[in-house]
Amino acid sequence: MKSNNSAIAVMQQMLQERCIAEPMFAIKMANPSKSMEGAINYLCSQIQKSGLCVVDNDTVMNLLVHYFDENEIEEGAKVNCNSTTVRDSR
Repeated sequence: MKSNNSAIAVMQQMLQERCIAEPMFAIKMANPSKSMEGAINYLCSQIQKSGLCVVDNDTVMNLLVHYFDENEIEEGAKVNCNSTTVRDSR
């Protein structure tokens, strides 16, 4: 996994916003068997499986939330990927 720090920070911010909007999600994120590194590995592996090179923020968020929502999810092997994010400035 090669995600740049700013991409990870944006993903963490997105997840924090979700925790504020849905406090029960914060409990799921606190699961000791889950981690941000695991979430990013899962995200990259799912994007690689899809064959896509670019995904939108909604897709990223859906995959990250799915990782934390499911107890029995496989992170997948570490994927060599570069992650960047672009926030919509509208």
